[in-house]
Amino acid sequence: MIQQVIIQKMKIINYPINKDYFIGANFIDKKICKEIIEYYKKNNHLVIPGTIGHDEKENVVDETVKSGNEMIFENVNFLSRFPNYTKSLNECLLQYLNTYPYCNKQYFFNIHQTIKIQHYKKNEGFKQWHMENSGIGLASKRVLVFMTYLNDVKNGGTEFFHQGITTPAKQGLTLIWPAGWTHVHKGQISKTKEKYIVTGWYSFLNE
Repeated sequence: MIQQVIIQKMKIINYPINKDYFIGANFIDKKICKEIIEYYKKNNHLVIPGTIGHDEKENVVDETVKSGNEMIFENVNFLSRFPNYTKSLNECLLQYLNTYPYCNKQYFFNIHQTIKIQHYKKNEGFKQWHMENSGIGLASKRVLVFMTYLNDVKNGGTEFFHQGITTPAKQGLTLIWPAGWTHVHKGQISKTKEKYIVTGWYSFLNE
């Protein structure tokens, strides 16, 4: 069985998590996480300052909102480069759809937009409450968000506003959640340790 954990008010809750959160939580192999971090470190020429914005053509840098760096991939490039991650993520999605079957009764969706490896040094992160789909530009197609913590970071997880929970930054922990306003969130900013994550979206494919 794939281990699943979530933290509520800094107390660990073991699987099964509260279904009312609509947040899937699974662990992927730590070796996969290390492989992705190593690739990031060896390809520093591909790294850019972290951007914000809901239309990828209009992304801007605003360190008052989000500070850090990232490597952006076209979806096919990332998924083919890291096949083990792709396989594990597919397993996470299948379990999410088994838990919430009506999510799979919508129009067809898949990973259609870019995928990011993000790196936050200590005191960096996504500092403001935000959602992944506010109805603007390409973001309006987003159905689900996925995110994997690539390393352990104490007090460096993700806060979810309406759910009143904080998910821990544990290496391999992969979260899936709805992209809309119900899951407004922000990063915990670690003052002591850097953080690496992978993040992207499942989006509707209709034009």
